[in-house]
Amino acid sequence: MRTEPRLCLGTCGQVLTLEEVANPRQSWRCSDCKNAKQREYHKDSGYAKTYYRENREYWQERHKTTRITNHGISLEQYNDMLLAQENKCAICSRIFVDTPHIDHDHSCCSGTHSCGRCVRGLLCGDCNPALGAFGDSIQTLEAAIRYLKERT
Repeated sequence: MRTEPRLCLGTCGQVLTLEEVANPRQSWRCSDCKNAKQREYHKDSGYAKTYYRENREYWQERHKTTRITNHGISLEQYNDMLLAQENKCAICSRIFVDTPHIDHDHSCCSGTHSCGRCVRGLLCGDCNPALGAFGDSIQTLEAAIRYLKERT
């Protein structure tokens, strides 16, 4: 494989060393030119949009299953929670229109995965990020309630 500096084969024409090449096995393009070429290809082909549109149900079910397993619970446990909550958000009690968000205690498991023991319930797409914005802090939520009572 050539290691001496070469010109980028993309539109920028800059001189690249081996370390600056996005993927030297495919072609000598900088990352910006490689990404631009891929964006152009996918925009023109429309393949991804067509594929996902034609297989929407499969991908929605796969996304739901992945979300469930990432939280350490089974599909049966998820469905039991959904039944126990009567297909409603545990906070606002609105009926779920989209796939419910699985809420878990972030002091046990941070991030988007959990062990399963810290799953608290199912929330709607509005309540889950709102709870996260308050950092799961009871004190902050109580302060927000006081604020609303005083100013409403």
